Amino acid sequence: MTIDKRARKRLKYTKRSAAHACAGAISGETQSLRKVIGMKELGAIGALIRALLSARRLGGDDAALRDARVSFIKRFSAVLASCALVRDDAEALAAAYAAHVLKTQTDPLWWHENARRLTEAWFIWRYAVQNGLIEDEADAPAAPVVMKSERETGQAQIFVERSIRRCDEGRILICCAPETDALRALGYAAREGRYARRVDECAGGIMQRAAEAGETLLAAGYTLTLPDEALRDMIAAGDYAPERRHWVRATGRADMLKLTYPHDPTLHRYVCMAGGRWNGRYVELPISCAGRLDDLIRLYGFCVTAEAERRIAAWKRALETAQVYRPRKRPQSELPKPEDMFRKMMARETEVPRDLMDDDE
Repeated sequence: MTIDKRARKRLKYTKRSAAHACAGAISGETQSLRKVIGMKELGAIGALIRALLSARRLGGDDAALRDARVSFIKRFSAVLASCALVRDDAEALAAAYAAHVLKTQTDPLWWHENARRLTEAWFIWRYAVQNGLIEDEADAPAAPVVMKSERETGQAQIFVERSIRRCDEGRILICCAPETDALRALGYAAREGRYARRVDECAGGIMQRAAEAGETLLAAGYTLTLPDEALRDMIAAGDYAPERRHWVRATGRADMLKLTYPHDPTLHRYVCMAGGRWNGRYVELPISCAGRLDDLIRLYGFCVTAEAERRIAAWKRALETAQVYRPRKRPQSELPKPEDMFRKMMARETEVPRDLMDDDE
């Protein structure tokens, strides 16, 4: 076999392996989307995803375009949640919208400019109307609104992505130019001028945290672009509650609780005295020590998540029905004490064997 034939054979094997890997990725991506969306079948969008996840159809050699499309596909649950705000038949609109975007938009610049808007309700409605997917209706989602600061130091845009299962939770994305450190204290992670934060039940509501971030940026001199007027009104009135920092949470282990709180040496010492310890990632407390948290909750205002409260209540119920141990009287042993046995051994008479005696005797 010549060198050229060997090279062609290796290239053919490499292409076959890549095809198998891509097929596995398509199957895994589709299954994960089915799990996230909660639908038995994805319909048109499912077939389109399987077709576009191949390297050639997904963007060819353009890595940026390929990554943008894959990111859009993974955020289909957010698209579905936003479509529910536009039309009653959210599944059909989401499938038609995603299919049209993936089929027709091949310009990497378009994907770069609209990457953060693709899951917003107002953008989906405008795109669907412009491309004939739905008819123009009067009750369209509101377009973004703008708030200006007295001193202009930059531009910022806030995106709110609600969870499809819990409307008060989700993710907040903020694009800033120039970058700022004002959001780091609020728990946002920064990467190339974009700040992101996950909002769960301990944050106090996704709109509350978005309003807090917006007011912080306005105080720093940024001009804000907001998704709706409701968020603008909350920022203008300061109508949001401060975030609670002291929490008792559930962990992946049923016998452990997780405590989160700001840096406080005195509080940390009290938590350790109650049975808590630092495990390298967070402070954990055995569920058996949950009864010692009452004073900490009262003094420092700790809040308890629903799952943690359920586990604590289950532990208290188990404690009320626990079997009480009562020591039993055991008969005393009649064996002699070691000291008495030693005295008897030392007091007994000893006799030297005859074969060990001297001949002179």
